Amino acid sequence: SEKLMEDKIYLHSLPYFDRFDYVSMVIQEHAYCLAIESLLGTTNYTASFTQVRTLFDELTRILNHLLAVGCHALDVGSMASVF
Repeated sequence: SEKLMEDKIYLHSLPYFDRFDYVSMVIQEHAYCLAIESLLGTTNYTASFTQVRTLFDELTRILNHLLAVGCHALDVGSMASVF
């Protein structure tokens, strides 16, 4: 997917982050958008905007950890968490 993104306009590259990691794509899209914003020079946004982005990043990180723990629990034989 990285090779496909090299020849695209930066706005057309956002859907590829869903394919990199299907759980924490919001964090990857946020990092990509921050890089594009810094390249374009549009880094003057309010504190509430940054707080909302950080909130979604942290919620996504927590969900990623919960999925990892749940998958590991199923791998070691814990079926009680499923039923």
